[in-house]
Amino acid sequence: LIPNAETQRFVAQFDKDPRALQYVNDDAVKWARANSGAAKVAGQDVVAVTQSQDNSRITLGLSTKDATYAPSLIGYEITRLTYASGQQQKEVAGFVRAEADGTASFVDDAAYLGNRAVQYEVKAVDKFLNYSVGAVMAVTPLMIGALRPIWWMRTRRMRAHRMREPGTLALMKR
Repeated sequence: LIPNAETQRFVAQFDKDPRALQYVNDDAVKWARANSGAAKVAGQDVVAVTQSQDNSRITLGLSTKDATYAPSLIGYEITRLTYASGQQQKEVAGFVRAEADGTASFVDDAAYLGNRAVQYEVKAVDKFLNYSVGAVMAVTPLMIGALRPIWWMRTRRMRAHRMREPGTLALMKR
């Protein structure tokens, strides 16, 4: 959906709202009103993430570094970071609701990205609609099926039994 020029002029008069309005629900609003003195995650480094991988399926285990933030969490926003033509691309991969103890898990099956490397940034969102500081994970190369990226090698010779063109990619195990 692309706004027309008139809509863009109208919206430009307002400041961008930094809050996570898209994740609000009635329970969060009621809780925030009743617990206005609770710990807020705004600008805090509160996210602890563990990561495991099974081929192109990446599982993130999410929790807080400090249990005092757990009751005030709605959940975690996960952003997938990739690179195309040397430019970083950000895409919100998902949002998961936090359990009462502040834990959650997220599974991303990124097979459609092909032979790339991905990185994740995770931000906690509290019931006051604040974002925490993002926890950025290490770059992870995706594995398609059981093939690891290091198994892809470039060959320059044509092999009669495989009939490949010179300079094409051949799948070989080192």
